[in-house]
Amino acid sequence: VAAVARRAASWRVAESETADPAAAAAELVGAVGGPPSTPGFALLFVPRKRAGELEVLASQTSKALGGSFPTVAVVSGGQRLALGVASGLSGSARAFTLSPETTAAELSALGADASIRSLLIFGDPTTPPSSLQKTLDEISRAAPKVVKVGLLAAPPAEKGQAVVATSAGRGSIACISLPCSAVAAVELAGCERLGDALEVFEADIRKGAPPTVEQIGTEEEGDYSDTAETEKGTAGIIRRKGVPAAGALQAAMKASAGAVSGPKDMFLGIPRFDGKVPDGSAAAPASAMDWALFNWVGVSPSGGATLSGGDPIAEGLTPKGALRWLQPFKVAPGTDAWRRLAQKCRAANKKPFAALALAGGRGLSPKEGEAAGSAATANSAAALGALGVAVIAAGEAEGSTLALHRQAACILLLSD
Repeated sequence: VAAVARRAASWRVAESETADPAAAAAELVGAVGGPPSTPGFALLFVPRKRAGELEVLASQTSKALGGSFPTVAVVSGGQRLALGVASGLSGSARAFTLSPETTAAELSALGADASIRSLLIFGDPTTPPSSLQKTLDEISRAAPKVVKVGLLAAPPAEKGQAVVATSAGRGSIACISLPCSAVAAVELAGCERLGDALEVFEADIRKGAPPTVEQIGTEEEGDYSDTAETEKGTAGIIRRKGVPAAGALQAAMKASAGAVSGPKDMFLGIPRFDGKVPDGSAAAPASAMDWALFNWVGVSPSGGATLSGGDPIAEGLTPKGALRWLQPFKVAPGTDAWRRLAQKCRAANKKPFAALALAGGRGLSPKEGEAAGSAATANSAAALGALGVAVIAAGEAEGSTLALHRQAACILLLSD
């Protein structure tokens, strides 16, 4: 009996501006060649303005693909419906959602399946931070050797709308497990370091409350009889003087020679490993594995800097509520970050059939990411891009825990 050669894995992408969900799904599936006859999966990125149709679009797309084709739909900051369909895989993909009722069973199945080599993860940004991080930790433990990457979706246009879903319905997290090997790289994007890290003398970090950095240390020694030290019960101990954090950050702005005009042009980085300043030259690109970025959104009555965008305690950045360092960042173009990502992935010397370009933060373009993703494959495969709140990714070491990377970009290449 003659052996039948397996068709190579393929990846096709398409976009649509058609308003009717069923018609849009049919148009997209037709543009990628119709329903696949071989194992695969589909990703549908939905603009925020159509978030109310997310579950219908997921269902209609899955139906147009044959009814049982693994499909995940995600709200993105892009402007059009975008579909990516993989087919010809050497094994089966599986789409599933995680909720309090399903997480234990789904993660048990995930951990027991030795055929899974990569996992795409898409989260709902309205999920309470502690619950979200708990689930990400559970995924990390269930599949420690699997390449895991994804996106915290763009927020819904209206409260209560779903932002991640499969054809079976919504969840706080939607995943696709894949038999494909994967190469992924993550970088901070759309930002650059602004000066050196600042030593934090005082901070108010409580679970569920906006974190505030109150005092930044200086090299100037204080007076042992300082009134403030008496109030703290440390009179007689000479300490270096502290200054209000907002003032220290404003000084960094002035030193930028006009590159930064206000808090909206800045991000504030908290070390992922508390206790020391991450290694690296101030002139070199900062690592997403070293710094977690937050927005600077206000000044407290005492002159402190108030942060937003995440929960440092829930994310495990300040487990004891203490903070020692703060790194200012300024807004910058994301082009260099996308270029570095493409170079890193291309250097892995794989033969990918598909590319994803995921970004989370301000000033980042999914289209620019798609160009970089395709370049990472030496233009041999199409790329599909999406913009959300944060990239979801683990560290480079095997067994690293999943974390949220705000103001970051990621390129993922899939090989079968």
